Amino acid sequence: MSAKKKSIIFTDDIDEMLLKEVNFYNPFKTPARWTEVAESLTGLLELTSPCTARTVKERTVRIIAKWKSSELASQKASGIQQDYTELQKLMIDVTELEKEAEIEIAEKRKTTNPKMKAKTDAEKLKEGKAVRDKALLCFSKKGKLDGVKDEMNERPEQETENQDSDTGDVEPPKPKKIKKKAKEDPLLSILARKLELDELKEQRKMQELEIRKQESENQKALIGALINQKSN
Repeated sequence: MSAKKKSIIFTDDIDEMLLKEVNFYNPFKTPARWTEVAESLTGLLELTSPCTARTVKERTVRIIAKWKSSELASQKASGIQQDYTELQKLMIDVTELEKEAEIEIAEKRKTTNPKMKAKTDAEKLKEGKAVRDKALLCFSKKGKLDGVKDEMNERPEQETENQDSDTGDVEPPKPKKIKKKAKEDPLLSILARKLELDELKEQRKMQELEIRKQESENQKALIGALINQKSN
């Protein structure tokens, strides 16, 4: 009599293991990695009937849909602070991975599709022109204001010179005007800050991936120990 096949039955614990693997391999960005997620989960659970890439993908999609429709997701979007379980935290992380992948795919389509690329280039030119026009307007206004200030500063000096010529007094040396430093471009400051935040986010992501990888290995070892204990 052949041994009964051990197939996967999803529970909260197994969902948590699945999301850890999805978060580690990120198959949203590289769809071929759904196979790696399935193989890894099969090994962790020591299934005799391997789960497929389709199975783990469909389960992940259901979990994400369930999270998006939950009240906690609505509260998070509105900025309300909550205490989340480990499974809920993983749901949030995986949902963010899916969103980032969708944005990246949309950007690639824009660059590969000639019509979309032409539209994108036109939008960039339009945005660049708007920024340039705004900058020129600011410089123009600043120039006019500086001209008025210079004129107002010159008037007292001329009056003082006239008074000195009438009285014969010697005018004391005038202090040199200190030029103000040019203001830092706000656009450059924003870009620099964005690059800094992106770098910090990438470092944090790498640290989290390393932690989850270690947790996954520990969990695998624990399951193996439990199975050995039962067999003994």
